[in-house]
Amino acid sequence: MSADATSCTAKRMKRTDEVEKQSATAQVCMHEGDLFTDSDPEAALVHCVSRDLRMGRGIATTFRDMFGPSGIRQLEAQQAAVGGVAVLSVGGGRLCFNLVSKERYWHKPTYDSLRLSLRELRRQCESHGVTRVAMPRIGCGLDRLHWDRVLPMIEELLVGVAVDVYQLAVSMPAAAESTKKK
Repeated sequence: MSADATSCTAKRMKRTDEVEKQSATAQVCMHEGDLFTDSDPEAALVHCVSRDLRMGRGIATTFRDMFGPSGIRQLEAQQAAVGGVAVLSVGGGRLCFNLVSKERYWHKPTYDSLRLSLRELRRQCESHGVTRVAMPRIGCGLDRLHWDRVLPMIEELLVGVAVDVYQLAVSMPAAAESTKKK
């Protein structure tokens, strides 16, 4: 777990029960780092997918590779609709919640479809006893939703769940190199 994650955990532990009861928003901690290597291994993973489960670009390819063909078949068997969540165990008791935010991989999600998926995520967290999740800035990379609108939805809908959001730090040489390739 990264130092950022440890710091957020310590801050969460300092909150009293009374403050917790008064809080009407989820506890969200922002981190710079790698979702897969820096997040708490006990936190469930969360990301967005299309209903066709292509996962061919961006961070979704890492999830797809982690799931393997067997995991993809398990997700397909759940037939989650847009606004739903497909759940997969990814080893060591860790769950991955796949928020179905659009019909086809080339579509873009709407704030309404993401809101529906987040509501279902909350239900799934309760059902599976999950109190902590780790995710990228869902819907905001290739899907082009705006974080300033997504974050308040997460805070509103995931009350009672500790949410760790990871954003990769891009070094200047790496950023310059990716610009040259275009």
